[in-house]
Amino acid sequence: MLPLICYAVLLAAGLVLRRSPEPSLFAMGAVALLLVFIGIHNAWETVVYVASERARRRSKSTKAGAP
Repeated sequence: MLPLICYAVLLAAGLVLRRSPEPSLFAMGAVALLLVFIGIHNAWETVVYVASERARRRSKSTKAGAP
């Protein structure tokens, strides 16, 4: 939901750019920074998921192989 809001703010800032350039540019910068943070968060979540799934599979395979 947050990226959708970011893109809406970016569109609004682009539409208002000629009337008030300074606040629009600040809004565009803030949106760009927020999208970077969202991307980092999503990448971190992916890494944590992959690492936890590998650990879970290893523990299942060692438990299944135990006598």
